[in-house]
Amino acid sequence: MKNIMKSVGKLVFGTIVFITVFFSSCKKKEHPLGVSQIDSSDLLHSKGIDTFSLKTYCFIEDSIISDNPAFSLLGSYHDPVFGEFDASFYTQIRLSGDNPDFGDVSTIVIDSFVLALEYRGRYGEKGDQTIEVYELTEDLYLDSTYYSFETKTTQPTNLVQGTGIFNLDDEATTVVGGDTVLPQLRIPIDTNLARVLIVEAMSGSGTFADNDAFNSYFKGLHIKTNNGVQAPGEGGVFHFNITDPDSKLTIYYHQAGEQKEFDFYINSYCADYNHV
Repeated sequence: MKNIMKSVGKLVFGTIVFITVFFSSCKKKEHPLGVSQIDSSDLLHSKGIDTFSLKTYCFIEDSIISDNPAFSLLGSYHDPVFGEFDASFYTQIRLSGDNPDFGDVSTIVIDSFVLALEYRGRYGEKGDQTIEVYELTEDLYLDSTYYSFETKTTQPTNLVQGTGIFNLDDEATTVVGGDTVLPQLRIPIDTNLARVLIVEAMSGSGTFADNDAFNSYFKGLHIKTNNGVQAPGEGGVFHFNITDPDSKLTIYYHQAGEQKEFDFYINSYCADYNHV
């Protein structure tokens, strides 16, 4: 019995020693080097209570250069904290070929005229917004500087066909001519304008001789929203890559039973800027 008690005692003592050594080895060693050089009043403390109030303010910055942006912005939303935000953009368009030959204009039947804008993302929510498109009456210049507060004059007629209400969705499946392409916003434009452009191209006036002549004749487009009052948290602003080859203005028509199309490009040679 005495031997058993001695064995138990040794076991308990050994266990205590092991635990003491284990926990002492886990403790991070403190080094006094440099402690005397630190003013105790400069030390950070994790204990304490702050009773002061923090007030912040926003200031409108109205001199942002916004020409030749990485992405064009379109849409509006109502932020619950910062209020209403609305974005539109101005851009030139260019010919896909000089002096296009449409043949006998009287034999042309225009099927549709579509402005395609390739999505690149969004801020806010997907959903319905009312879009308007207007023809510019002021020139844009590629070598000029444009600011986000600037506006340009336009013709008074909204060129969008139909109600103008679109479900903006940068994740929607888009099929064009049987092919699935990256998500696009496809805006139907008044086909009367398409016919005006075709007639002008065949008039012999020289306005379709090259892009400089064309941009003097057709100065560009203003694409905007007109959503009215939005509730806090409602709406969104969408980013578009308008210099992508799939972003363009296309006349779809048929002539003598043959389906045809003609593109107007939006590329890096076009002057464009965001208006916010």
